[in-house]
Amino acid sequence: APGELFRTFKEFESSENTRSRRPETSIALDAYHLSLVITAREVEYITGGGWRLMGPQEVICVGTGELQSEAAPRVVYKFTIPAAAYERASQLEDGPWRLLATVVASRR
Repeated sequence: APGELFRTFKEFESSENTRSRRPETSIALDAYHLSLVITAREVEYITGGGWRLMGPQEVICVGTGELQSEAAPRVVYKFTIPAAAYERASQLEDGPWRLLATVVASRR
């Protein structure tokens, strides 16, 4: 098996086309539904560098994305954040806070 692996790499290195292919999907992007959750977490500075998440998290916003463009090499989804989410984020109490965004893709 090590010999076969070695030959495989040698053949790959000697081939003219050494660029890797971009992954391709067989499922259209409009078949996916993207959801966004923005949460706020209070953080604490750790001596020596870095941050630690503290206390419970608060959900600031939950929304869905809309496919805007599939033009290669970039796919663009648009998420609309309601004004109430901006207002709530600006009302967070004293202390350093981090806003964390989680995007989940699911098939329709």
